Amino acid sequence: MTWIIIFVIIIFTGLLAGVLFFSWNRQSRMIKDELSEAKKSAFPESGSGPDEQNKP
Repeated sequence: MTWIIIFVIIIFTGLLAGVLFFSWNRQSRMIKDELSEAKKSAFPESGSGPDEQNKP
């Protein structure tokens, strides 16, 4: 009976670790995309903004 309890605890710990890993992975990917978009909007590449068209 004791080995069943140990086995259940190990399975529960593994499932919890998997859920935490995948949620962390998704959150870090979303933050990376948001930071990339913020960087592009704050520092546009040369030749891609409206100021480049209005230069004499």
